Amino acid sequence: MKLSVKTDLLTIPEALKSLAEENRRGFSFLCEDGREYFFSFAEIYERSRQRASALKERGFVKGDRIALILPESEDFIFTFYGAILAGIIPVPLYPPLRPGITAYLETIRHIIQVSQANAIITVPPIKHLVLAGIGVKEIITSKELDKIKDSFHNSSLMNHSSLDDVALLQFTSGSIAFPKGVMITHRNIASNVNCFMEEGIEVEEGDIGVSWLPLYHDMGLIGCVVGPTYYNMPMVFMSPLMFIKRPREWLLLITRHKATVSFAPNFAYGFSAARIKDTNGLDLGSWRIAGCGSEPISYETLKGFGRYFKASGFREDSFLTAYGMAESTLAITFSKPGEGIVAERVDLESLYKEGLAIPSTLQEDLDSQVKKSCIIVSCGKPFRSTELLITGEDGKELPEHWVGEIVVRSPSVMKGYYNNEEGSKNTIKNGWLYTGDLGYTARGNLYVCGRKKDLIIIRGRNYYPQDIEWAANEVEGVRRGNAVVFGLRNPNSLTESIAIVTESHLWEKREKEIKEGIRNNILNRFGLRVERIEVLPPGSLPKTSSGKLQRNKTRELFEAGRLVKRRHPFLEGLKELIYKTGYRMISKS
Repeated sequence: MKLSVKTDLLTIPEALKSLAEENRRGFSFLCEDGREYFFSFAEIYERSRQRASALKERGFVKGDRIALILPESEDFIFTFYGAILAGIIPVPLYPPLRPGITAYLETIRHIIQVSQANAIITVPPIKHLVLAGIGVKEIITSKELDKIKDSFHNSSLMNHSSLDDVALLQFTSGSIAFPKGVMITHRNIASNVNCFMEEGIEVEEGDIGVSWLPLYHDMGLIGCVVGPTYYNMPMVFMSPLMFIKRPREWLLLITRHKATVSFAPNFAYGFSAARIKDTNGLDLGSWRIAGCGSEPISYETLKGFGRYFKASGFREDSFLTAYGMAESTLAITFSKPGEGIVAERVDLESLYKEGLAIPSTLQEDLDSQVKKSCIIVSCGKPFRSTELLITGEDGKELPEHWVGEIVVRSPSVMKGYYNNEEGSKNTIKNGWLYTGDLGYTARGNLYVCGRKKDLIIIRGRNYYPQDIEWAANEVEGVRRGNAVVFGLRNPNSLTESIAIVTESHLWEKREKEIKEGIRNNILNRFGLRVERIEVLPPGSLPKTSSGKLQRNKTRELFEAGRLVKRRHPFLEGLKELIYKTGYRMISKS
């Protein structure tokens, strides 16, 4: 049974307060040892209220910014909601769970400086890590907050926020440049939550969600914490590290709780199909919304997952594809529940030369191997309150099937970038959000092709690196989802040549064969010759906090000759991190 439509927009404190006596539903958290802890929404509200009281006792006032570096989901949620209840603006940051401590501290220092955060709330091991030279007034642990006497009543904590107040600063992932602080208001959040919960997943009375997504990322935070809070929808959380180590746990949680909704980026579906060997005991028949977004969507990856887990009850029509970004709070387009994968096979010659996506008329062509063509997955239609245009270089709207920049206007569009007036003006023009993404529409559906800044220009034709990366990933020996393609600039002409950097577990034994396979596959598929190929050991490629490959950073390292082939780059980085911090949480994993 679908829930009744919500017409009133609520601030986050109002949404939390409405659940202050909800003791049946709430959030569950899976621990490393297999135990689950449950907190009702009433308990979540009370724990959050206590954190709000502690923050006010420490002297924080409305409008202050505090950075959150909290690895444990429940700890993060209590502090996040506590800050908002007190009128304080939280700045979610990712914990140092990835090797490369110097780059981590550089990013954190940048975010602290831009956000002008008054404090960092964290745990003791991370406090020792970030204490020196980070440029923040004070660093407080969540345990220290819990020791502060609760001296504020409900009435003194409420009514701090209006719909147009900034609720949080959500920093972008930094896959293209340094992260920018997106100012998200309560109105933005309430509007977007209503869209993706009602129009998007068509939330039902019996829905229950499962998520391993990181809470410092908009998909995990807005999609899996804030949205379910507004709609009194139970959720079960496990950590991203647990998913990476044991992806079967994700599907076991869905099985055990008969979960109906779970979202993940494209890579997670391919990773799960490749890593989960034991499907005994899995029952995915309850899973009605298998959401996919946050990164380019591969038709082959989703189809492969569907085939592999069909015997476990998974239905391919459960796939729901989506497009969104932090600058629009979270979601912009969703495909329709029950529709499954909608895709087009398009001619590459026309796509790259003219910017025109000419689709095949035959459905069976999707599953055939057609040279010089590619399959592009639909990300669904915009929400009713969202206007979406495809614009050309002259700023004019393009007709269907012509590729241009995706431009959006809706109540979910951010207030702007914090402390970045120039970036705000370049991104929001006359109320329209210029996404920097390229795509086209067909029958009202959005098809995303890539980023404007990532285009590779060869002999006057525009090539999308994602298409070439997927072709490289098909080669045996390439570590799936770990190929980066970029153009090498020729200073004497307007054309570029192609470079590919990829990871492989066989980088020492079969480097020559892997390179040859990549060259042949790309020549056959696109008619392109690859200038340079590097095959590196796993863990070599730079990634964002949300696991996205950093194309620009990879190119910079490549051109500077700093992509060094180390035997165990991940372990070396991990040793560096543990040595410098004594971070036991990392050493356990």
